[in-house]
Amino acid sequence: MKKVVFFILATLIFAQNNLYNTALLFYKAKNYQKAYKVFEKLLKSNYKSLNYNFYYGMCCEKLKKYNQAIAAFERILIYSPKNIRAKLELGKIYFILKKYKQSKKYFLAALSQTKNEKVKKNIQKYLNKIYN
Repeated sequence: MKKVVFFILATLIFAQNNLYNTALLFYKAKNYQKAYKVFEKLLKSNYKSLNYNFYYGMCCEKLKKYNQAIAAFERILIYSPKNIRAKLELGKIYFILKKYKQSKKYFLAALSQTKNEKVKKNIQKYLNKIYN
């Protein structure tokens, strides 16, 4: 019985990994619509996955499904509150939506956490646009 359960679990994990790899291939090929559909399916099986939420959010952002993107990045922050990239993406989306107060909040949070100079410069460009 233990062997059967192990086999079933191994098969499910393998299938899910294949689906994830397929979604990543679509994303990297900039086929965001197909990647979106596969990541949406993956999220139904594990909505807590940081990777699934991240790429789903990125696909939503590329497809201008901003509310769905916001929800995905906010889910990431629920499970990983210090996730700089999720904060950065939320700042960008709110900036696009001209919700500058929210945008500034996420950009400042990301700026206070990151040590990466390139990221700091990128955030500062957005903040300069908000302040001007």
